[in-house]
Amino acid sequence: APTEASTSSETDYVWALFNEHLANTPKRRYYLVGMDANARLGIPESRLIGSPAHERESPNGTRLRSALEEHRLSAICTFGQYQGTWFRPKNQSIANRIDYLLASESPAGNDGMKVVSPRVLT
Repeated sequence: APTEASTSSETDYVWALFNEHLANTPKRRYYLVGMDANARLGIPESRLIGSPAHERESPNGTRLRSALEEHRLSAICTFGQYQGTWFRPKNQSIANRIDYLLASESPAGNDGMKVVSPRVLT
């Protein structure tokens, strides 16, 4: 995904391609998406997004939030205990969550969706 230093045209292109791919994915299937989104999701929490990890939402975070809502995906790595996914090279004590595991709702609807703790995934 584009970084915050990317041009707006690069960012628009990547997120449009991501949304187009999701729009063309059959809704009758359950699927997972691993994504290096370079996105920080902030407040508010929702049924699709868990704890915001006390981070301010970035522009890519806003785009990711919109994609989650539009395509009914859950950022399952935001539920449970916060874990950073990227650490600053010069200061390993500062972590950001910018990588995500996204899950579609079950084809039957929200009643079949399971939330997975990040500890299970690592």
